[in-house]
Amino acid sequence: MGGYRTVAATAAVILLSVSAVAAQTCLNDRERAAVQVRLLQTELMVATLSCRGGDYTHRYNAFVSKFTPELNEHGKSLKTYFSREHGKAANARLDAFMTRVANQFSLRSMNEPDYCDLAGAKLNDARDLRPGELVKFSLSSAAAPVDVSGCRLSEPAVTAKR
Repeated sequence: MGGYRTVAATAAVILLSVSAVAAQTCLNDRERAAVQVRLLQTELMVATLSCRGGDYTHRYNAFVSKFTPELNEHGKSLKTYFSREHGKAANARLDAFMTRVANQFSLRSMNEPDYCDLAGAKLNDARDLRPGELVKFSLSSAAAPVDVSGCRLSEPAVTAKR
């Protein structure tokens, strides 16, 4: 039961972080896809750094090499969104957002007993995608999918732990 609470709390924090991205204006489809792809890439990167042994680094590098053009395109879309929303503070805000997301995935890696097995399977699935399948995969498998209600992300209710 404790593991479930940890996963739920981590997902809520990641969703809140994603909500902060879209709090001011709507994400267009391209930007929404960019957020999801970046969440997936960050999740896989944290798994690679957290799970020692095996060939995580080799598999992650194969994933990045295979999808470099798509990852770069989505990275540009994410930067465009942050530039539109935050002007001169865009780089700092994007860095802060990505740091929060990576920290949440890192906490998850420390609190889930089967984290490396699950992450390794996801890494294999991501690496084996064909070009053009990355967005669909990220939408269906990311830890905290972007849920758009109307045009804005809905803020989940968060209660303080006692």
